[in-house]
Amino acid sequence: MKRRWQEWLALWTIAALVVGACSMTGNSTVDGTPPTGTSRTGKFVWHDLLTADAEAAMRFYEGLLGWEFERTTRLGETYYLARLNGELVGGVVPVRSRERDRRISQWLGYVSVPSVERAVREVEARGGSVASGPRDVGAVGRAAIVRDLAGAPLGLATVASGDPPDVSMPAPGRFFWMEYLASDVSAALAFYHEVVGYSAENTSTMAGHYYLLKTDRDRAGLYANPVPESKSVWLPYVRVEDPAALSERVADLGGRVLLSPASGVREGSLAIVADPSGAVLALQRYPL
Repeated sequence: MKRRWQEWLALWTIAALVVGACSMTGNSTVDGTPPTGTSRTGKFVWHDLLTADAEAAMRFYEGLLGWEFERTTRLGETYYLARLNGELVGGVVPVRSRERDRRISQWLGYVSVPSVERAVREVEARGGSVASGPRDVGAVGRAAIVRDLAGAPLGLATVASGDPPDVSMPAPGRFFWMEYLASDVSAALAFYHEVVGYSAENTSTMAGHYYLLKTDRDRAGLYANPVPESKSVWLPYVRVEDPAALSERVADLGGRVLLSPASGVREGSLAIVADPSGAVLALQRYPL
């Protein structure tokens, strides 16, 4: 997912908005296709919304992206499955908060690793910490939630039935990319090389360095956070057809537009929004 230098410059200008708005934290695959039996190390295989206001957040995503929600339980706690046209998209985890603090609401991506236990050991050995797990998640597989050496949360997963297949063009309304805004690029690259197995391709531009994180293919992006005092954070991307039209609906649904589509930012193809509980995600028209 390579971009021209103007696009990177625009991304750098919105990084502070993203970090400021998210300062904390079955038998079908995510895209509804049958399990493959194949592990795809470095692929983001699932996304959970940790939210202090699940009802408001679900109304937001239903109105904005057409997702539907099914109440169930996970590890004995209430959990909602999000679907689009009947196929799984992600999950919603209600987080107890007396004050419904926006700072605890955010999207958490789970990356595929061959061994959750090994990845957790690497996290701890390299200055990170473990928030939860490793543990079995029903018959789905093993998972853990960790914080990297900069404090950014990340899910680790090994799916028993295999990871979702790679698709060239995910349907609108689905997650399709992740980017890491790093407070220390060199440290982050070394950390994720050891924990996940990413190699990094430096795509130098006039605006700075952008790194494609790779295993068997491009899996995510990483670049320097332009605000030195801000925390590192993972930013999830959802593919949409008309980010401008969706942005006009955000406020009425209780969310906030952090970055409106503009001609100088990827030809008007990108919007950054926060849901009513404060969780941030990017809405990207793709291809541009």
